[in-house]
Amino acid sequence: MLLAIWHLSLVLALVALAMMAVLILRRALLQARAGRDRAAVAALQGKVFAFLGNEIDESAMRRALAEADRRSVVDLLVRIDRLIRGDGLRRLVDLARSLDLDTVLRRRLARPAGAESVAAIHSLRLFPGAETERTLRQVVESGPGAATRLAAAEVLVDLDAPLDAGRLVSSLAEAGGLESRASARVFRRLVSQHPELFLRLAGAAPDVRQRVLALDALGEAGMLTALPVVLVAAGDPMVDVRAEAFRVLARLAHPAAAPAVRRGLGDPAWEVRTQAARCAAAIGLTELVADLEARLDDEVWWVRMRAAEALAGLGEVGLTILRRRAEEPGTAGRIAQAILMQGAG
Repeated sequence: MLLAIWHLSLVLALVALAMMAVLILRRALLQARAGRDRAAVAALQGKVFAFLGNEIDESAMRRALAEADRRSVVDLLVRIDRLIRGDGLRRLVDLARSLDLDTVLRRRLARPAGAESVAAIHSLRLFPGAETERTLRQVVESGPGAATRLAAAEVLVDLDAPLDAGRLVSSLAEAGGLESRASARVFRRLVSQHPELFLRLAGAAPDVRQRVLALDALGEAGMLTALPVVLVAAGDPMVDVRAEAFRVLARLAHPAAAPAVRRGLGDPAWEVRTQAARCAAAIGLTELVADLEARLDDEVWWVRMRAAEALAGLGEVGLTILRRRAEEPGTAGRIAQAILMQGAG
């Protein structure tokens, strides 16, 4: 019995050693392949710079691209648009397209994954056209993960490709892509083409992040037609939505926001009070100087500071209050002094 156990232990140990050896060998092979790929791309890149410097002619560059491993060429295309701009890049892209390398790049994205695929997606902007747009739409709708879908959406927007914005937003939300800062850029680019969709999202989207992004896009576009929706959002139950609404009201700078800003200055959430104070200054609501002065005694430092800055931004009527409060002891007096010392008055 003991001998059998000993034999079994020996077999398991040998199996473990064999598996470890296979993993080590695999890692070594992958590293060697990666090294060869990097060397091939570096060699191609050197030829590209020689081509752009007229050290080799177009036929030599075409031959180098045709003879190179397609994987290396695609890796080069992924990297090159970060290094080259203008006419030189266009000459290289025309060469790559003549060798049908853009098709290779699109095929590589049939099952995108990881950072390399994100870079490859961005490189497709070098090859505008119906096939590229079709590939990118497929990635947006069914790509694995938020990063790839967002990258494809950004490129489609950059290419001014026709988009079903509603489906795009739903797809990004499904993949968790709306949490990325890149989603704000996509929303901002789409809002002028689809204002009705973004007005609807800002006012009624069930997801808080969608409402915030839609509000941000409307504000960035300066759409005064969005004012009624934004004013309603300033009273939203969610703190993030209310805070974003006051950021947008500051951009729109419409005096009709005064009642909402007054309510915002008394909001239970300090984030909202802070944005409301900044909004009062951006719009120039001198009628709210008393409300802003009350916020100099707020329990939260950021609110006190933003209220003081807002008073300074409202001109002489606000500066007068700051000068008076600067003579008083306590936190409000010190903040008023600090703002005045910055050159406001």
